[in-house]
Amino acid sequence: MVGRFEHLRHREAFDAYLRRTVLNLFLSSRRRARLERAHAERERAVAITPAGEPDVAAREDLWRALLELPPRQRAALVLRYYEDMSEQRTAEVMGSSVAAVKSLVQRGTEALRTRIGREL
Repeated sequence: MVGRFEHLRHREAFDAYLRRTVLNLFLSSRRRARLERAHAERERAVAITPAGEPDVAAREDLWRALLELPPRQRAALVLRYYEDMSEQRTAEVMGSSVAAVKSLVQRGTEALRTRIGREL
């Protein structure tokens, strides 16, 4: 055996270790695929009207409400969700703390929910 496997306490357990590793990787990939499919279905349901066309009016309402937010809340929301940045990266870009970003995102989300009158 090579690499770190030469340090196994019970060399006869290698086959069981390998089988379990392969099984775990397979199950993880299936779980990830299931979650990705569920997310895609939710996105498709939100973005498409019953007639099968994009819901442009809802998107416009969201952008209009977003433009009414204070600049720092708007920036935090756009960086976090539109640009898909982590809280840490958003804080770096905005020159603030992670706690401040969390607070801005939370307050901005609440304000958007109030303005457009539905759950985001």
